[in-house]
Amino acid sequence: MSAFTDAKSASPQLKQAAIGVVIGFDNLGHAVALAALVFAGEMIAGATIGMVIFLMAAILGTLSLNTRRSVAAPMFSNVQNVPIAVLIPVIFLVHTMDLNDSEKILNVLLLLGLTAILTGIAMIAISAFDFGRMIRLIPFAVTTGYLAASGTLLIRSSFYVVCEGQSCSLLTIFSNAGSTGLVPLLTILFAMLLWCATRVSKHFGTVSWVALSIALFYMVLFVLDIDPAEARNAGLLPDNMSAARDVLDFTASFSALKFDIILENWPIVAAAILLGIFGAMLNVTGAEIAVGRDVDTRQETFRAGAVNLVTGCFGSSVSYVSPGNTTIASMIGAKGRYAPFAACVVMGGGALFANEIYTSVPRFVSAGLLMFLGISIVNKWLLSEWRRQRFSDWLLSFAIVAVALTLKMPTAIVLGIVTASLIFAVNYGRLSVIRSSATLGRVRSAVDRGPLQTEFLDQHGHEIAVVSLQGFLFFGSVMQLSAHIRNLFKQSPPVNTVVLDFRGVSRIDGAAIVALHKLELLASERAAQVILCELNPHVLQEIERRSVLEVSRTFKVYDSCDIALETLEDDLLRRLPLAASEETAKSALIEITGDQDIAERFLTIMDRELVPKGTLLLKEGEKSGDVFIIDQGSLSVYIKDKDGKDIRVLKQKSGAIVGEIASYSGKGRTANVVADSETVVYRFAENRIRDVQESEPVLAAIWHKGMASALAKKLQRTNQILGDQTL
Repeated sequence: MSAFTDAKSASPQLKQAAIGVVIGFDNLGHAVALAALVFAGEMIAGATIGMVIFLMAAILGTLSLNTRRSVAAPMFSNVQNVPIAVLIPVIFLVHTMDLNDSEKILNVLLLLGLTAILTGIAMIAISAFDFGRMIRLIPFAVTTGYLAASGTLLIRSSFYVVCEGQSCSLLTIFSNAGSTGLVPLLTILFAMLLWCATRVSKHFGTVSWVALSIALFYMVLFVLDIDPAEARNAGLLPDNMSAARDVLDFTASFSALKFDIILENWPIVAAAILLGIFGAMLNVTGAEIAVGRDVDTRQETFRAGAVNLVTGCFGSSVSYVSPGNTTIASMIGAKGRYAPFAACVVMGGGALFANEIYTSVPRFVSAGLLMFLGISIVNKWLLSEWRRQRFSDWLLSFAIVAVALTLKMPTAIVLGIVTASLIFAVNYGRLSVIRSSATLGRVRSAVDRGPLQTEFLDQHGHEIAVVSLQGFLFFGSVMQLSAHIRNLFKQSPPVNTVVLDFRGVSRIDGAAIVALHKLELLASERAAQVILCELNPHVLQEIERRSVLEVSRTFKVYDSCDIALETLEDDLLRRLPLAASEETAKSALIEITGDQDIAERFLTIMDRELVPKGTLLLKEGEKSGDVFIIDQGSLSVYIKDKDGKDIRVLKQKSGAIVGEIASYSGKGRTANVVADSETVVYRFAENRIRDVQESEPVLAAIWHKGMASALAKKLQRTNQILGDQTL
């Protein structure tokens, strides 16, 4: 019974190991193809060395992805095609240099390794400082254009393998006769058949067709009685490199490392690094979707960076997670660590027998696999995006591919970055920088005034506009602000004061500063003024650094927009006749009741009280229906924040009504009310109100009507303010 249980439990483990074996062989073929690409022609002796290095990088990367405490779905890593495809022009330069084979191979390993090390440093920095957010701002069309361009470079590089490291064109290839022209034809045919095979079987198409093609090749040799040595002489198989490796002298060649080649071609190296970073972040996202679980992008970027730092020291190219292998493994049921460990065992065996494996793989298979990978990349990131993207976005991707093929990849990178910047500027510029715009008739300070002053402010509030801003002010978005303020100055009746609320502005750039200078000229021409308030330290520092305020006669700065509005309201109210500008309890009652005699009657009923400075007139939570009208002085209304600190939310001046909400709601006081200075109030006590209702119902009705009207106006103003804040 125990033996049966053990066998039954071993079955899932064998299945997981089988999946890993398939992935391992796929990476094996991948390493063969890349080694054939990098070390083509006279550098063929370095192919097995490169293959071993690439396999060891894949092993280390895969182990780093699967050594967590819990691995629900495995992930796989390998050396990536994109950076190598970008570096091919520099590799070709090394090939043409006046160096021996050992020196050429060492310089290629230096190029690949240094690129991987710099990419690793960049990945670690991105992870440590969370710079990945900035990379994600690159428009998707630009990113897909980069990746599709790398695919086209990989296709072109496959002919580099066919031409044995020499520069060649399709015309040159197909004009050659005999067996030399046979290899390119077989390469193209193999890539096409490999494409068809993967359409039939997404799980095992690549691996099975590569294995079948190699077996079929040797079967044809057997049937035609062709010796492998003859096939090697005909260019169908790579040269046996055992003898070539024996004459390599790396120790004596370290003095021949050509760092100047890398420095002279730094744009290409930088392009490879940048595309490596883009590819790594996109691949992590793809692998995340494949395994169906959340992946810590920063952690995986750090892991990939650390692996590249280590493997780059041995001359490996850039490596990171492979979404293709991860997706295939996930689709066929890979779980736990058995699959990735089995894949590493296969790759380790391949590294031990690298020479035998490499020299046994037909050249058209290596080149055809590269061509297939390039076609797959172009199809995924360009052709398949035809229906998914807007035509303008797809056209941008196509343009990047075209520039990469004609003017090289660094130029395509510059095109993409410039275009991305323009797209960002245009799209961000379309976002409204104006959060809300209203006149003083709708937006007021936190000062509650008497009815006469309130009505006057309602009538003349159109002269002052309050514009609330948001976001980042730069050359794209600031155009909206300039146009809006220009319209405010031109409207009828015109605005003569603009309050710019910077509360929602995070930063400001030089173009916005220039716009402020233009705004100053515009305001000066119309004898208007502009008030800036609620500027954060960054914005204020930038404005002061550009000396905007030093020479300005129209700009004023306030720390608080509420204080700015209160000042403007006071300035407006100075136009009132002296009698109206100094409101009292009597003037407020006359305005409320519409009759002077009735107002005087209410004053005789109410109690006149002197409230010393700092006195708590109303306490939050207390039950009282008393209503107050301020005759002289002012009161402040305070509420407590979440930390228990008092915050002043309202200032009430002479003529203002206090406590009417609690009087009609029947609930406790909603805030504390404190005297700012020695204040005179008229108190209409709750019991007095009841007495008037019983003895003089007509007078009581006038009172209630006046209070209802006052409450309605406050509610209307509150709704207007809330409506403006939600714009």
